[in-house]
Amino acid sequence: MTSASTYKLVKAHRFLGNRGTNHQQSDGRVIIFDEAQRTYEKGRVVLREKLRDHEADLILEAQRRSFPSGGSVIVALVGHNQAINRGEMGIRAWLEAIDRKGWSFSIGRETLALSEITDRSKWENHPARSILETGHLSYSMRYYRNEKLEQWVDAVLSSNAKAATVIASEMRDKGHAVWVTRSLADAKEWTRHQCAGVLRSGIIASGQAKRLAAEGLFVDFKPDIATWMLAPTNDIRSSNALEVVQNQYQVQGLELDFCIVCWDADLRYEKDRWRAYKINGSRWSNDTLCDVAKNGYRVILTRARKGLVIFVPVGDESRNDPTRDPVFYNGTFHFLRECGACALPKMS
Repeated sequence: MTSASTYKLVKAHRFLGNRGTNHQQSDGRVIIFDEAQRTYEKGRVVLREKLRDHEADLILEAQRRSFPSGGSVIVALVGHNQAINRGEMGIRAWLEAIDRKGWSFSIGRETLALSEITDRSKWENHPARSILETGHLSYSMRYYRNEKLEQWVDAVLSSNAKAATVIASEMRDKGHAVWVTRSLADAKEWTRHQCAGVLRSGIIASGQAKRLAAEGLFVDFKPDIATWMLAPTNDIRSSNALEVVQNQYQVQGLELDFCIVCWDADLRYEKDRWRAYKINGSRWSNDTLCDVAKNGYRVILTRARKGLVIFVPVGDESRNDPTRDPVFYNGTFHFLRECGACALPKMS
């Protein structure tokens, strides 16, 4: 079968390049859709056109039109809790499209347990569903010395300090503490002390962390990611130079040995919950897409293989800069400490 098969890699949005017409696509009966949670909602501009329907619906339509007698299979590889762009619909896009278009589907219990699926029983007992017993990758190879980091991050972003504290204690017992500091200089010094030889380190932050500019970190400046990841330590463009920051869009899918995560006021712990904000002009305003903001932090908090230090700025104690009020940062710092992150000792 392999010798009689042909394979083609295409960008997901290119697949719908002629959408809205009755053309037959030629990409094959079996479509493997990587990062399938990233399908866009109706109305989003893709290839300079607005989607006339949700992207998942359009893909199913294209396959049905090309193979009207059936025999088409779509394998959707879904990353859990990874929606970091506005307009991404997650796994529910595929479930709803399947229901509307009358397709059969297989899905595992782990995916149905995602919080984004609110009507779980409907899909668990759906007449067109087959149970998928294998295929879920439950173990992360990224943080290979401590698989519990992702569990800790999930507990923190779920506002579950009790669970996070237990996980943090287990991590410390194995020599893998998560550190937190109010000093960027100390974070850099600690990282340089840890990182030797061929190991990689770097500074990363949320793409909405605009007020890190006051700390000399500019998240809108996107240095070449290949150079940043691969250049040697004595190259000022290298991640190891600890001079320029990358955001979640640049580093998703990549990893470093040691990470400095800079936590700005775009995601704050206030009144026992996370709240998201975005800069509008010279002030912060509420961001209604808190889950997207949290998933952005989930990405940057899980890039490290060996060690993680979180830098939470002090803010402007003079109160001359209203976008950097210390109150915006203090709640986050204290909650991270409550979740078991260790205070980084002064390095100088």
